[in-house]
Amino acid sequence: MNHRNALRGDPTLLSEPQWHMRSATEADMRYIASRLTTESLQEIDALSRFQPVSVLLQNMERKGVIVDRRKPDWPLAVFEIFGQPGKPAAYWSALTETALRQDWYWGFNDHVNAILNGMQSQHPTLLTYVDARNVRQMNWLERTGFHHVEDIPQYGRLEMPFKLYRRGAPHV
Repeated sequence: MNHRNALRGDPTLLSEPQWHMRSATEADMRYIASRLTTESLQEIDALSRFQPVSVLLQNMERKGVIVDRRKPDWPLAVFEIFGQPGKPAAYWSALTETALRQDWYWGFNDHVNAILNGMQSQHPTLLTYVDARNVRQMNWLERTGFHHVEDIPQYGRLEMPFKLYRRGAPHV
């Protein structure tokens, strides 16, 4: 009887999320702004005097979000890339607390790796600066193929310690 009751729920909840990256919208940025990790909020503050939502709304044409197709209005991460095709590009990302806590974290990382590999067909090298306090972001970057390159003693508006990370195109 318990087995039969368990099957009455939504079967999609038992399966892994169906990750999808799409262009960011204003609604996405407003949703994400109040759900960023504490460390991502600190990083934004170290770089800009503007509120997180204002920073997220800047340069919308360069931003994308990752969502679970079943919950398309609840983005989990935001990405921004800037650069000319064929040349190194500046990359920035921020995660929500939900992205770091969800049950499918490893599958999420695999999907992000695929997205980054796709980005690198146009930008063979991605470079990103990360607030040295943002340990969870650095760990996540390393899980998605980035490597620590250099410590920057003073960076950004608050001249805080940052770290430079690099991701080269995957070898085929």
